Amino acid sequence: LSLWALGSSPLILGVDLTHLNPLDLKYLKNTTVLAVDQDSIAAKRVLNTSTRQVFAKMEPNGDAIVGLFNTGGKAERVSIQASRVGLPENERGYSAQNLWTGKTEKKGSTISATVPAHGVVLYRVKGL
Repeated sequence: LSLWALGSSPLILGVDLTHLNPLDLKYLKNTTVLAVDQDSIAAKRVLNTSTRQVFAKMEPNGDAIVGLFNTGGKAERVSIQASRVGLPENERGYSAQNLWTGKTEKKGSTISATVPAHGVVLYRVKGL
């Protein structure tokens, strides 16, 4: 769902919606991720290695939406400079809200997270 949201792609499900498990339904009802999907701004890949990919897009209000992807078989630290995702330099740092958990953390000039195997961390990042 994170990759589709970053690409502002239509969300199409090929399942009987009356039989969704509670976890899948929770994901589909995440309004912060759905808002990213509905903004009609497509993300660009800004990092591509053998096991790490980062996609980012800038919102009209200056926030950056950053997806840190781990395509490898074990948890990895995925990092990208804030400037590489389009954020202006900010000496005070950045606020990064995890759009799946809702938790917000402070970041310096690098946006990073330990991402589980075959997982993603999706942030809304803005200057402090």
